[in-house]
Amino acid sequence: MRFDGSKKGDVVHLKLPGAGEWISNIIHHEQGEKSCHFVDVGAKLPWPIKNWKHKHYVHADGDHSIIEDNMEFSSGLKPFDYLLYPFMYFAFLPRIRQYKIYFKNLQ
Repeated sequence: MRFDGSKKGDVVHLKLPGAGEWISNIIHHEQGEKSCHFVDVGAKLPWPIKNWKHKHYVHADGDHSIIEDNMEFSSGLKPFDYLLYPFMYFAFLPRIRQYKIYFKNLQ
């Protein structure tokens, strides 16, 4: 596993049980006074994903932060992408709880 960070040029390398390696490159990073975002694209992806682009946004909203994930992926076959969608959705769903735990521990 490797996580360089979320700035342009950084690399994220995950080893997923049963799925193999997932390597993404951070291609864009921008930070403002009340928001920041970065974009990663897949360099090495587990089957059946051929293309991956993930935009991460964090926005200040009063005393809270809003975290938004926008993901684009493709297997190369549009009908198969529709079948993959529920799996991708549920694979990333635990992040909601993980974010809450992480940020609660920062307080």
